[in-house]
Amino acid sequence: MGSRTGRRPGRVVAGLGALAVAVCALLLPAAPAAAHAGMTPDAPFYRSVVTGIAPQVPGLVVSVERTGETVTVTNGTGRAVEVTGVSGEPFLRFGPQGVEENTASLTSRLNAVRVLGAAPAPPPSATAVVWKHVSDDATYTWSDHRTHWMSRQRPPKVATDPGNPHPVSTWKIRMTVDGTPVTVEGALSWAGASATAGWLAPSVVGGLVLLALVAVGLAVRSRTGRP
Repeated sequence: MGSRTGRRPGRVVAGLGALAVAVCALLLPAAPAAAHAGMTPDAPFYRSVVTGIAPQVPGLVVSVERTGETVTVTNGTGRAVEVTGVSGEPFLRFGPQGVEENTASLTSRLNAVRVLGAAPAPPPSATAVVWKHVSDDATYTWSDHRTHWMSRQRPPKVATDPGNPHPVSTWKIRMTVDGTPVTVEGALSWAGASATAGWLAPSVVGGLVLLALVAVGLAVRSRTGRP
């Protein structure tokens, strides 16, 4: 009788530990994009969309990830498409062999940084062009800072009223199709969230991980009798 009641607390504690671990496993994939290296804590509450392509080019498809972190272009035009960088430099070019990136461009180097405050030095020459083959396909996806919010600080109107949707900014990406200028226009907005929503989930997950570790430790102690 005594041995049965002695094992019960250990089983309860071990069960709590297993439950905490299971909850962590469920919550970790759903944590905001802050869990991804360098992204802003409340990135999931921003929305970025393409609002128009002028002029329309049959076969040219442009889309952005919901948060604006990435841009995807599909070149089904059968013609050469070149994407212009943030300072007007050649950035990407789509051709019969796939996609090439100008790795010497300012845009290429900036895209390696997720948030403001750690921008790399600009390339040695503003006219430097070093093409690198990056895809064999007609579709290519890349991170582009023109389409998403870069700062860890919220826009002023969002900071004062985070619970409601707000327009944040508009953006443009310029291209050429066989030398003809094409402009892709888009809009970035705030979808609405609580004042602490972006930082809440990581804290909850961290707390659950700590709970799991404590529960497992107590379970081991109850089984072995050791401190």
